[in-house]
Amino acid sequence: MKIIIAATFSKVFFINQTVLLLLNISCVALLYILYVTQHCVKTLLNVALCKNSPQIKINMKKINSILVVMFFSLGSFCQGVKNTSYKNEAGEKVLQLETILPIGISVAWQLFTTDEKLKTWLAPVAHIELKTGGYILTNYDSTKKLTDKSSINSPIINFITNEMLTLKVNLNGNFPKSAIAADSNLQHIIRLFEIDGTHTKIVSTMVGFGESADWGMTYDFFLKGNDWTFKELLNLYH
Repeated sequence: MKIIIAATFSKVFFINQTVLLLLNISCVALLYILYVTQHCVKTLLNVALCKNSPQIKINMKKINSILVVMFFSLGSFCQGVKNTSYKNEAGEKVLQLETILPIGISVAWQLFTTDEKLKTWLAPVAHIELKTGGYILTNYDSTKKLTDKSSINSPIINFITNEMLTLKVNLNGNFPKSAIAADSNLQHIIRLFEIDGTHTKIVSTMVGFGESADWGMTYDFFLKGNDWTFKELLNLYH
């Protein structure tokens, strides 16, 4: 059963990666077409204006503004998950992923802090007690209850409304024993940044990884898992 689940997950992950690649290629093509269109419009207008036609009165600034709006709209549509991971001053690995959602910051905050919204992208079974010392309970099996031993409990260390949510990550029995034994500092920090009234940048940062080979496996697991989860979140809007 574990092998079947793993194979299914790998297949879904591969399909998502392929779809994302095709989407990016399409977006590049669209942006190139937009660029060519802009220059064609300018050329045609220059020719028309050179003929001193009194009937043609074109506001080039307005045309450029429209093209810029189209450009950034396409850029927003093509937004994927960006890996900005790094090593901090102590030489510790910091796993960091970023994405932009086409929604306001208060709506984005609800995606992480309400039962209803968590169920749309994180897990089919979910419950949050939003408070310092609270928790998020999830189960990826829609037939299970939150009281089932397979449910995942993520304690809430702290939060700032519309800005930040910090979770303690507790490794379960599926991870290497040495990592589980040393799992005292692993945390997941979710930050929200308002770009404008209809766009919010989400930054997911995990800190507290060790340096052993087992910790390397743990890091790789969360890198793939968090990337896949973020893409599920983006699928709500694309």
